[in-house]
Amino acid sequence: MRNRGGSWRIGLAVIFALGACSSQMDPNAPEPPPSGTTTSTTMGHSLSDLGSFVGPQSLMIIGTNASALIGAPVDGVLFFQDQPGEVAAAAASAHVAVCSVELDALVVPPARAADITASLAAARARCAQEDLTRMLAELGGLQTSATEVIVGANAAEIWHSTNGGINYFYGDDVLGMLHAARQMNVLACVVAPGDISIPMYPMGETPGVSLADALAGCGLPP
Repeated sequence: MRNRGGSWRIGLAVIFALGACSSQMDPNAPEPPPSGTTTSTTMGHSLSDLGSFVGPQSLMIIGTNASALIGAPVDGVLFFQDQPGEVAAAAASAHVAVCSVELDALVVPPARAADITASLAAARARCAQEDLTRMLAELGGLQTSATEVIVGANAAEIWHSTNGGINYFYGDDVLGMLHAARQMNVLACVVAPGDISIPMYPMGETPGVSLADALAGCGLPP
């Protein structure tokens, strides 16, 4: 087992919707529609139709409550209510860049168009500011066909990794690892704002959700 991350102290990385998101997106990509001109005012578009809406500058913004495709060649903003992992998988299949703002939520219809547009613009700006280079490299080096990322308020852990152990990340790396997982379409289980249980020698396991319980609760293989 390896402990990794920007902070070695456990329990201080509580997540309060920090507003970070993925950085692997074109900084020259088009802005969301200007205030008042959001062209989609309904939720619930089908992911099965995603490919028909995708353009070269499309970007999928994933929030905790919903996801939004911006830069589509038709219907400027499309909203999806599927689970974040399902959206990330569909985006990967359609070759769409992903920006995760989890654990933040997006403003969605039927909210005012101006509020929706402001929310998407803020999410896009946060994505452009987050550097995920190291997290993408870390996850890429540990990834197998069965890799799973479990994210709690106190830490993130990678299971089924290339080194055969459980790899822990702390501090700012917690959300960074979640956002990297969404970009790379790696299975992720989010138990935050709860903690995950971490082995501490010689005290034993810290309070929190066990790896087995987290995977079972998320419907992921053990």
